[in-house]
Amino acid sequence: MKIYDTDGTERDAAWLHDTFGAGVQFSTRPFGDQPGYEVTELRAKEGPCTIVARVLNAAGTPAAGVPVARWWNDPTLPALPDGLDYWRTRGVNGDTNSQGDIGFGMGTGDGYDPDWPLDGLPVSEVWAWGNSGRVHGLGWVWGTNHLHLDVTFRYVTSVEPPGEPEIKAELQAIIGHLQAILDLL
Repeated sequence: MKIYDTDGTERDAAWLHDTFGAGVQFSTRPFGDQPGYEVTELRAKEGPCTIVARVLNAAGTPAAGVPVARWWNDPTLPALPDGLDYWRTRGVNGDTNSQGDIGFGMGTGDGYDPDWPLDGLPVSEVWAWGNSGRVHGLGWVWGTNHLHLDVTFRYVTSVEPPGEPEIKAELQAIIGHLQAILDLL
């Protein structure tokens, strides 16, 4: 997975957690041996208070008409349709446009301080239709012009083991989490 700051500079998992907090977490496809959507990119963005999910086909071009869901902790959210209800049964959803994008507006309740403990961080999530990975802990950072993460999903037809850069990024994130725990002791 690639991570970019607002200037388009590639960053690592440690930067991601330093900037957006330890609550930003990922879930892999629940049916990993079957084709589906992987999270391939997180892009920091300031400005409109909208999480944009971009969906790409296997060739890497925009995929129009793909359902995408967003969930947050609200029991009054509507039920999700079949094909989107495998991570959560309630949420908001819509189909990607001709550019492969769909935007989900955020409100006051999506703002947070990245230094909050895990149980205080936002619990908004997004995922694509079918067998999709998921990003958890999305929201906008207080004291900014709605700094947040946009998410890109790409359709994959086979199970591909993570490459060396992804493993290093995950290890750096784990080290960052362990350091945060040590700092609390």
